[in-house]
Amino acid sequence: MKLSDIARLAGVSVTTASYVINGKAEQQRISPATVERVKAVVEQYDFRPNPQAAGLRSRHSKTLGFILPDLENPSYARIAKLLEQGARSLGYQLLIASSDDDPVSELQLLQLFRARRCDALLVAR
Repeated sequence: MKLSDIARLAGVSVTTASYVINGKAEQQRISPATVERVKAVVEQYDFRPNPQAAGLRSRHSKTLGFILPDLENPSYARIAKLLEQGARSLGYQLLIASSDDDPVSELQLLQLFRARRCDALLVAR
């Protein structure tokens, strides 16, 4: 189901449905009755916004990539934990991968993270 389907079923514009779903209804002065109508359709159809589609539109995936050489190294684990907490607090997700200290693997992971449209890549050495 797409945003346009939710809007049609709720009898509102796509823009209005988007504002409601993204928590901007009050800021946009959308009536409580309209908000409830949209939310009812969202709940009825268990609608979940597609983050990849949103990322394509905004050109931001809200995803960061972190490549480290050794997952078992406590120092890298601590860095990964702090990065993940910071990323989450800003609405980002952090993808973590280990190159196992292999330069070829590191390059493959870099290509994989680029394909996943990460907004930033961090590489520990």
